[in-house]
Amino acid sequence: MIKKVLLVALIGLFGMFSVGCSSDDSGSNNGSNGTEQGVSKDTKIKTPTWVQGQWTVVADGTNTIGYIVKPNDFCTSVAATMCYQSMIDQASRISPDAVSVEQEYSEGYYRLSINVTGVGSTYVFRQKEGGNISITIDSGMETLLKRK
Repeated sequence: MIKKVLLVALIGLFGMFSVGCSSDDSGSNNGSNGTEQGVSKDTKIKTPTWVQGQWTVVADGTNTIGYIVKPNDFCTSVAATMCYQSMIDQASRISPDAVSVEQEYSEGYYRLSINVTGVGSTYVFRQKEGGNISITIDSGMETLLKRK
């Protein structure tokens, strides 16, 4: 019973901060941090070096939404910071079949899709000129991010 309650709570949190992570171990070109070009389905987040750092969306001159991309984690920061790897790990311990993570890497492109019991999102990062990156969430609008 406690496991079910905990899983439902994790799913609720995941839904509030819906994120997508995608990975497939079929790539052959190793990048830094163990990332490989191709697709991986490992449940451990492994981000390429160029996307790592603290990023903000600048709207009307104010930093409103932020992302923290670590070598082995992806975090959103609005009113509070929420990192996804610990949520993935905890949900996997409770119900391994309920969690899927997929990551795709290519030069200047990184896609992260996370799904916990059918609730999930996909984040696509693209490297831009001037040291910036863009993010597209769930096939929505592409948004430019600036390094904080």
